[in-house]
Amino acid sequence: MSYQSRQIKAIKLAIEALVKERRKFSSGHVAYEQQHIRPVEINSEGITGVTMGFAEDEHRKYKELDDAIQAMEDLIEIITDPGVTYEGNSDLPLFVEMEKNHGKENR
Repeated sequence: MSYQSRQIKAIKLAIEALVKERRKFSSGHVAYEQQHIRPVEINSEGITGVTMGFAEDEHRKYKELDDAIQAMEDLIEIITDPGVTYEGNSDLPLFVEMEKNHGKENR
């Protein structure tokens, strides 16, 4: 098994783990996105607090995990794409960002 294949397998395993973790927050995400449930502040008869805050908190965590999953899926595409090289494409955003952050040694 090549090094690239092992990298892809590791990324896919990490994606699976994040998908399982993301499921824990799906009820709050759905409540926030589809049902539009928002935190409600309670201040009545000596009782104070916030209710329904779970929706916003779980939605935030769900989106964080979802973004991480998307980034890993993009990484697999980058690793497996044989077409884009630096020569002739140095003005592409990928290479401009790489050059800005790390210099020419990463080409």
